[in-house]
This record gives sequence, structure tokens and C-alpha cells, in this order.
Amino acid sequence: MTWTDTPKADRIAHIGRTVVATPTHVETMSVFRKAFERFGTRREGMVSFVLAETRAGKTTAIEEFMHEVAAEIGGSVGTGTTEVERNEGSAVMSVVVVRDTFLERPVIKVAVDALPSYKALFGDVLTAVLGAKPARQMSTVQMKAALSRQLAAQKTRLLVFDEVQHISEHRGPEGIYKAADVFKELMKTTGVQIVLVGLEHAEEIRSVNGQIEEMTVQVHRIEPYAAPTEEKAEFVKLLRGLEGEMPFDEPSDIGSLDVALRIHAHTNGFVGRIAHLLTDAVEHAIESGLDRVDRAVLASVVKRYRGIPDALNPFLVEDHEVATIRAAKKKAVRQAREAAEVRQTKAAGVRQRRRNLGTRGG
Repeated sequence: MTWTDTPKADRIAHIGRTVVATPTHVETMSVFRKAFERFGTRREGMVSFVLAETRAGKTTAIEEFMHEVAAEIGGSVGTGTTEVERNEGSAVMSVVVVRDTFLERPVIKVAVDALPSYKALFGDVLTAVLGAKPARQMSTVQMKAALSRQLAAQKTRLLVFDEVQHISEHRGPEGIYKAADVFKELMKTTGVQIVLVGLEHAEEIRSVNGQIEEMTVQVHRIEPYAAPTEEKAEFVKLLRGLEGEMPFDEPSDIGSLDVALRIHAHTNGFVGRIAHLLTDAVEHAIESGLDRVDRAVLASVVKRYRGIPDALNPFLVEDHEVATIRAAKKKAVRQAREAAEVRQTKAAGVRQRRRNLGTRGG
């Protein structure tokens, strides 16, 4: 069967599910692997951080690692009641192994709520473990006791908390400290390993709560891919890996240095942004009856769907103009980030801007 004969939805889904094992991706997955294997080697759990901007590939690495563990131990990845495929994640996911009389959940991922609190965080973890929300009348003490029992019974080794920057964004220093105490108590009372995943300013948790600082074993930052300068660049290798997975019978052209430079200028080298661009390009090419994705298709997508004028469309300008576009985008992102910092700080009732707390940077 050729790609032409394959349903459109399946072709688009194929490229959306594709993960290329570049060194950057493998290194990020190794953070979760090390934490998973660290369980039981120390009296208490330890915490690791995975920090990066939006769409840098954090969640992709989490879920790919979970599927990897599930394959190794004969389990599946699910929400507690429903099995999920790659790139079909949810707020609560776990690696599940069905035994004769009980379930094992060696890895659990919980997305931190937009307005997290000390008790709410405990409730979210308990929901992940039990597959149902705890009764409203349960006290924090009761939640802790139930969690200790269930995490031990289900042989949980690793808890991953995604979107932990929500703690920093919506709580003052005292609120951050209390919320971070949840992680500390889980590590001390259950021995589970914890990985906290989020935007760069999620690291405020360490600076505000000294005990989390002491229990931190690794801080991993996912940097965007550097702009390619040669054919051997890692960014070019990433695109060529994706090029081989494009759902067309004719070879696409996204991995040539010429096109790679322009894709980098548009996405700043972030995996998630690349994935969205290429998924839109695949859909546009199929709907237009084209047999591949190339620079012309990408130019059309950026113009028609992103609303970017021709003068700032990296797929339309000359080579010497690409660097100018990249600089303009970087400035716009910095200004948007600073505006967001001001809004978030006011909402949290904190007098200092987030950047002044010394963890977010410029």
C-alpha cells in the first residue's frame, strides 16, 4: 500500500507520532531513566529537574520514556482506566502492569494544576494512584497515609510532575514553599524518586525551599537546537530523520541545509514548534494534491496559516535576510516573556518580578 492510498488522517497522525532519537532527546530521556533506576539505592527519594521553554520536547521525552518502560516490563501506558498511545497523553498517566490481584504502577505522571495548593497536590497524586478522586472530607494526614500505602503496594518508583511552573506563577514565596513541601514529604515518607518538569522559572522551587535544594540530584536544561552551519549539524540530522518519515511516496525536502536554516529561523530550534510546522505542512500538501513537502509548501503554510508577511517569511527571503528574521523573532519573544512576567507576578501578589528572584534570567 502506498501513502497515496492511505487515509489522510492516518498520514497526518503518522508524522505527529514520529520521534527522532537525537542526542538531545536521548539525554533528556536519560534523566528519567536515572531517576527510575535510583529508586531503592538511598534511604530517601531524590529530585531532578527538567527545564525548558514551551515546545522544547519535555512532555515528548516523558511519554516516550513511559512507553519504553512499559515495553520492558510487559505493561502499558494508561490513564488508570484507559490505555493511551504515544502523543495521546493526559493530565494523569501511568505505566500499568496488571497482576493477578492488583495493579503495579512503577511510573506515574501528574500534570500540576493551574492553581496548585498543598492539599490539592496531594489530592492529584492520590487520584493518579487510585484512579479516582479522594473523598472531599479526607484530611491531608489521611491523604499522606493512603498515599504511603498505595505507592508501596503498587511498587511506584518514580513520580513525574509536569507543568510545575504553575507553582511559581500563582503563588508567592510562602505558597511556593508549602507546595514544594509536598515533594519533600513524598520523597521522605515513601522513598519514591521525583522529576519536576516545567519552564525555566520552575526552578524557583529550589531557591525558596532549602530542603528541596538539598534533595536535588540533577538539573537538566533542554536547550533548543543551534542554527545549522553545516550538513553534519544535529539540527540537520533531526530534519533528515523526519524527512524519512514524511507520509508521501515522493521524497520531501526538509533536511537540506538551505531549508533547515529557514525552519530553524521560524521555530528557533524547538522540537514542538518543528512538529507543529511539519504537521501543518503535511496536511496542506495533502489537501493541495501535492506529492511532498518542500520549501514552497512551508512558505505557503507560514504565509496562509501563520499570517506572517512575506518580508518576515524565512521561506521566501534571500539567504542573507534569514539571520535578520531570527533576531527580530528573538526580540519579540523576549518582550512577550517580560510582559508575561509582570502579569504573573501581579496575579501572585509578589512585589518582585519573577526575573528578580534570580532563577528565570533574561
